[in-house]
Amino acid sequence: MQFFAEEGKIWSDSKAALEQQVATANSSVAILQNEKSKLQQEVAESKKEQDDLLMLLADQDQKIKSLKDKLKELGEPIEEDDDLDCRDQYDEDEDDDDDDD
Repeated sequence: MQFFAEEGKIWSDSKAALEQQVATANSSVAILQNEKSKLQQEVAESKKEQDDLLMLLADQDQKIKSLKDKLKELGEPIEEDDDLDCRDQYDEDEDDDDDDD
């Protein structure tokens, strides 16, 4: 009879330890789900910010185009975007060369 009592105690202790592990795991899951929710919200906010910035950039591009068109109508010489990009790249290269000295 003592054997069964000892065996019952071992199983009871094992059950309590497993229940504690389950409780710990459930707590970890809840924490991770909360963190996941916060990160998903941050991602959604970042995407909205990115969309807003892209809209502003598109508006700026449209304004630049409109102003260039007005300058052309007034007979002002306008450099093409490709020329400006090349010159900007060249200017940046010169700046980098100056830093090497």
